[in-house]
Amino acid sequence: MDDNNAIAVASDLAQLLMGGRAKVKAIISSHHALFYNVICNEFRKIPHNKYFLYRSDESDTYSLRKTDDTPFFHHVDMLSELKKASESGKLYTHHFNMMRNILEKTSTFFGYKDFSSCITGIEDEVLYARAVNLLSHGKYSLYGTP
Repeated sequence: MDDNNAIAVASDLAQLLMGGRAKVKAIISSHHALFYNVICNEFRKIPHNKYFLYRSDESDTYSLRKTDDTPFFHHVDMLSELKKASESGKLYTHHFNMMRNILEKTSTFFGYKDFSSCITGIEDEVLYARAVNLLSHGKYSLYGTP
C-alpha cells in the first residue's frame, strides 16, 4: 500500500469506527508506521490504548508493551535488525524486504528516481540492486532463506 492509500484507509477506518452509534471495540494491528501514526492521530480525541510488540535481546519471547509513542523511528529499528542479521549470518527474505523499504525511503528523501541510486561505493552496484529487488519481490517464502 502506498503512503497516500495508507493515509486514506487509516483515516476512513478511524472515522468509521468513531462514527457509529454503539461503542465498537477493535484491535488494529499494522507494521506500516505511517498507517499507525494516522490512526493514532485520528483517535487522539477518544480514550484508547496503544501497544507494540517487544522482544528483548536476551529472549525469544514476544510481549505487548503499552506505549504513548508513535513509531517515528521505525526505520532505526529495522536498521538494528539488519545489523544483527548481518552479524549472525542468518539472512532471510524479510531482511531483504526491510532493506528495500529503507532504500526506497532514503531514495525518496534524497529525490532519487530509484532505490538503486542509494547503492554506491561497492564493486558491482547493479548486481546488488538486482539481488535486493529479486529477493524482496521474488517467488520466495517471506520467512525462508534466500
